[in-house]
Amino acid sequence: MFRFRITDGGLNRSGIDDKNNCTIVALAVTSRISYKRAYRIGETAGRKRGKGFLSSRLIYEARRHGIHAQAIPLPTRRFITAERFVELHPKGRFYVRGSCHAFAIINGVPYDQSLVGPGTRITDAWLIERPPRSASSRKTTAAHSQPAQDSTPENHPPSLPINDVHTTDVRAVA
Repeated sequence: MFRFRITDGGLNRSGIDDKNNCTIVALAVTSRISYKRAYRIGETAGRKRGKGFLSSRLIYEARRHGIHAQAIPLPTRRFITAERFVELHPKGRFYVRGSCHAFAIINGVPYDQSLVGPGTRITDAWLIERPPRSASSRKTTAAHSQPAQDSTPENHPPSLPINDVHTTDVRAVA
C-alpha cells in the first residue's frame, strides 16, 4: 500500500492568495517553516505570486536563509518513481521535484496538495536537515540555563502546529 498526505503547507492560515505554489508548499513542509516565510524566500529568489518557480533557484535561496539542503543522487539518469524513492529513503525530510511539480516526502510519506501516486516520477531530490547548533548558540543557551528553541513538535511556532495543520486528509492508494 502506498500512503500519502494532503497538505497546503500552511497556505490557508497564511492569508496569502497564491496558486501554482507547489515549490513553496514543499519548502514549508520539509523545512518546518511557515508558509509566509517560505513565500518570502521565494520572493527573494525572484518568484512572483501565482507563478510557478524553479526548484533549484528556490533551494539555492533557502540555503542562503539558513536551510540545509543536500542534493541526493538518484540511481538512474532520468527519473525514479515515488514508490522506489520511498523504498530507498524511508527516513528523512526530502524536497523532491518531478516534471513541472514539487512535493515533500517525510519519513517515507509524500505530502502534497493533490494525489501523489506510486508511479509519480521524481527527477531531483534534496535532503532537508535542521541546521547544526553553533558553538555560540550552545554558550548562550548554557548562560541562560534554558533549552534552545528548535523545530521539535513541542517548540514549533504556534502559527503552524506540526502535527495536524499540514495534514488535512490521509488516503491510501492500493
